[in-house]
Formats: sequence, structure tokens, C-alpha cells
Amino acid sequence: MIKNNLFYLALLISLITNLSCSKDDDSAEQVIEQPVDNFYIESYQSIYAQYNIYFFPNLAFSGRISFEYDEHNRITKRHGDILHMSSNGVVGGYLDDSLYIDLTYANNKVYLEKKASPFIDYQTPENETIIELDENSKMILKTAFQEYFSFTKRDTTNYTYNDGKLRSFIKTTYRVSSNGDWMVRYFDESNLHYTNDNLDSIVTIFLKKKI
Repeated sequence: MIKNNLFYLALLISLITNLSCSKDDDSAEQVIEQPVDNFYIESYQSIYAQYNIYFFPNLAFSGRISFEYDEHNRITKRHGDILHMSSNGVVGGYLDDSLYIDLTYANNKVYLEKKASPFIDYQTPENETIIELDENSKMILKTAFQEYFSFTKRDTTNYTYNDGKLRSFIKTTYRVSSNGDWMVRYFDESNLHYTNDNLDSIVTIFLKKKI
């Protein structure tokens, strides 16, 4: 599965509502409101993202990932995504401008679906992610399904917070062969440690079991 930290960072930032207010004054002087610094990522070069596969540059495409937003300043579409160069998705890939991700919002959940522009000569395997948010727009659960030619992968990640800080996350992944003759479970538990309110380390336990 593609791990794109910048994308989810941009998504979480876009979900936070920035509020500004001005203090009432008894004088007749005009109140000047301070500008609100809404942080938007319009685009970035794909080479600055993190992937768990070897990333090949391709001069036929722009190599740039860009975003669209709605009237609530939420990301609605991400243009550009990885096209895998092998059927198992582990050899490597490159950024293809014709691939994009649609985002829809409903009941504190964000639905992400990978799609391809019309009239291209390949089909996009099923690739869907659901992100569940708490009342503070923090990500508390992420479930994902990815389809490859030889296997499918489902993963679930739970996030735990305390005092406004992410403290831990647990990810469980199942890989199942297309013909159903094997299944492998991966388990990752990560704990975050802070010093003086700054993150100083992440300790992760990793387990793998063939079922």
C-alpha cells in the first residue's frame, strides 16, 4: 500500500476549522481583524513524499500532486497517484497524472476512492479508504482495501490521543491470495513518546503470521 504521509497531513489540516474573532470595543474606532492563516497545500513534487516501493521518475508526466478544495476548505480531489509496474505491487511504480483520488464527507467520515481519468488504456484496481474522525476532527480510525492482481489487502489502523497528542496507533493488515490458498496477517503497534511537549521517539512492535 502506498504510504503518502504528506497527503494525509494535508487532509487532516484541511479538516480543522480555523476560527477567528475580534474583541468588542466601546470606542468608535474601527476594529481591524487579524488575517486568518489558512494552511493549504496546493501541490507538491512527488519526490518529496514517502512510499514503501521504489519510485521511478517518468518524464512523460508532471511528477506533481495537486489538490482541489470545497467551500468548507476540505480536500475533495487529489490529482496524481502511483501506477505500479508489476502485478504484485512490490517492484516499483511512477506517478501517473491520469490517476486521482476522490474524497467525500459524511457523518464524521471521509471516503477516499482511487480512480482513473476516462479513455485511458488500463483499469484501476479497487482501492478504497475510510477515515473516521472524532469531534475534534482528529483521525481515530482508518480502514483500507486494496486490490492487486495476485492478492488483496485489507488493513485497519486505530489512533489513540491524550492531552491533544497522538499517543499510539495500532495497524492490522491481512493479505489474501486471489485464489484463497494463503493469508498473512501483519500487526504493527507504535507508541509515541514526548519530552517537553515535543515528540522525541516512536517505538514500534512488528509481528507477522501466516494463517
